[in-house]
Amino acid sequence: MDTMVHQTAIWKRLFLRQPLSPLGKTAVTTLLILTVVCGLMSLLSISLLFIAALLLLIAAFLTTGIRWAPALSALISGVFLYVLLINVPFPVFHLMHPKDAEGTTQPWISYILFVVIVLMVGNTLLACAASSAALVQNYVQRPRRSLPWFPATLTGALGILAGMLLCGALVQPPAAASSSTTTNGEATAHMGISNFSPATITVSKGSKLKLVDDGSFHHTLSNGSWVNGQPQSEKVAGAPTVNNLDITGNSVEIGPFNTAGTYHIYCSLHSGMVLTITVK
Repeated sequence: MDTMVHQTAIWKRLFLRQPLSPLGKTAVTTLLILTVVCGLMSLLSISLLFIAALLLLIAAFLTTGIRWAPALSALISGVFLYVLLINVPFPVFHLMHPKDAEGTTQPWISYILFVVIVLMVGNTLLACAASSAALVQNYVQRPRRSLPWFPATLTGALGILAGMLLCGALVQPPAAASSSTTTNGEATAHMGISNFSPATITVSKGSKLKLVDDGSFHHTLSNGSWVNGQPQSEKVAGAPTVNNLDITGNSVEIGPFNTAGTYHIYCSLHSGMVLTITVK
């Protein structure tokens, strides 16, 4: 009998509920914002739909007021923040290139993605911080007191987010790289997320071409081009053979180009990603 009473007491203590504090409400709000953003972005990647569903479940669990619920929220948001900033290269690249991450021809596309990344990173950071602070408050403060520093801190965090969005809007994309881009005298083309920069380059006859991956982006290169949304390989006499060349975060030399003419290299993973090479 005593054992049963003891187990019941432990169970009640484990699932003790209390009203959400301002910190808890902030965590729920940021998780809901993340759910909406990830849900919208799932049009580009279906995996984000599962992340959105998970975030929605965590937000719903937080609203129960169970004392240890913020621990789960802090853990999930911390893992998501790690993925955004460490595990995948795209978010950081977008943060560093507000208007040219997707090339310089349509900077508004890059800026929209920049806004999305800022919202995702900012709200994830807020969710992690608010959940961690709410967890400490739930177990340390008895009774829970108002936090005079909280409104100013939250206002400052929102101000930083707004400032990042404004700075990104004011930044102008860099001028399109010329066709004579070189590194130590060697013709060089850079690869972003899904584009070559420049898209057209001139190489001296008998010289090599250097391709540099600006991030840890996976590209598979071959001779050819994209035609009407379809990859089309090509074999041109005098062109160095490039066949399913995998590049991820590295640089590679192609050539030498011993015959004058015009050649193309495309990435089979990214539609429309084509480099035109003119050999003179």
